[in-house]
Amino acid sequence: MKFIVLFLLSSLIFFPEASLDTSLAIDKNSLHSIYLYKVYGLVLSDWIIIILSLIIFVHTTIPNKIYLGIIKPILIVYLFYLALGFIFNLSVNFDLKALLYDVKVSLYMFIPYLSLSLIHYKVTAHSKNIIKRVLMFIILGSVLDAFYISYIGGAEYPSILGMPLILSLAPIPLLIGFWYYFKPRKSSFSLLSFEFLSSFNRVNLGSFFFGSLASIWIFLLNLSFKFKSKVIIMTLSYYSIVIILPLLVMFVFSDLVGVKKGGMEIRRVEVANFIENSTNNIPIVIGKGLGSTWKEVIQSGHKDVYSQGAHLNSEYKFIWHNTLGGAFYKFGIFGSLFLIVYLSTISVRLYRISKITKNDIGMFVAFSIPTFVMLNVNGPGVLKGALISSLLLYAADQMLNRRRSTVRSIDK
Repeated sequence: MKFIVLFLLSSLIFFPEASLDTSLAIDKNSLHSIYLYKVYGLVLSDWIIIILSLIIFVHTTIPNKIYLGIIKPILIVYLFYLALGFIFNLSVNFDLKALLYDVKVSLYMFIPYLSLSLIHYKVTAHSKNIIKRVLMFIILGSVLDAFYISYIGGAEYPSILGMPLILSLAPIPLLIGFWYYFKPRKSSFSLLSFEFLSSFNRVNLGSFFFGSLASIWIFLLNLSFKFKSKVIIMTLSYYSIVIILPLLVMFVFSDLVGVKKGGMEIRRVEVANFIENSTNNIPIVIGKGLGSTWKEVIQSGHKDVYSQGAHLNSEYKFIWHNTLGGAFYKFGIFGSLFLIVYLSTISVRLYRISKITKNDIGMFVAFSIPTFVMLNVNGPGVLKGALISSLLLYAADQMLNRRRSTVRSIDK
């Protein structure tokens, strides 16, 4: 069973979720990726998640219970907000696609973690090759898509520097962490430099922006403060970097951004719609729940099928392109704050014990939580982002539980 679980998870890690030909995500008829080929109403990656879910279900019906560890509070929050989203759908606007999609993202968030827990997969301070393999699988998946699209044609991205087009090799924050915490740094610096240039070449401003800001967390994690004070600093820093700073760019410094004016306009209009929707039905302090949609009170003239998906011609929308709506609309202020404080606690605790024990993997995972995991847990939407976050949380749990006695002494 261990081989089957690892093979299925490796397949989910390897194949690209998106493509240079964005129409493939709509048609779902491309055999070059399990995320982009539909069979009996579901893409192949969804069938893999279902198979893993069934394996977990079978083993939870016998005396062996699956260990939840640090993911348990997050799972409880997700179950609460899925229930709340179901109530929203029944009482405000019923949208089965939106509800099922967030159920699916939730499965991608928890099933990989539970699958590794089921087979008692070990991650230790000596598991550097595991991290390297996962990153290499992600990179090779992007290379596969680049070769495939260059062969059949249909790339829909600009190339302002004239570089060969390729989607993100791997999330920039993870590449920054890999470069900083693992040696030798020469090869990882080459990958990181290429990714920055490639993002700029595709005019992927979001990746370039958040990737650049990820390095701030290296400084923040190294600050010498008491445990609780550092958790508060991490939490406030997250909201400042992820929400306040993008809002300033959007509304104050937008003229400095010379490209993608349409995308900036979409985001500004969405912020206005977020404020309008916040005062309706379920209070935004609580949140609307997973699977909830928002009413387009103010319309934007720049929307298209790639930005709105199946909700293009609907009065109600599902996708948020701004981090304010992404963080607070579904989880509300209370839910978002709980998730970020909890994840900050895990990150600070893991970084402290990893620094003392000189555990490079632990420090890398601790860095990845605020730079990558928080965005995906608090703003679910990208399947592979949820998958990678699940794997990182499992690695964090493994290393924290191997150092319980050390953790208690550090937190005092």
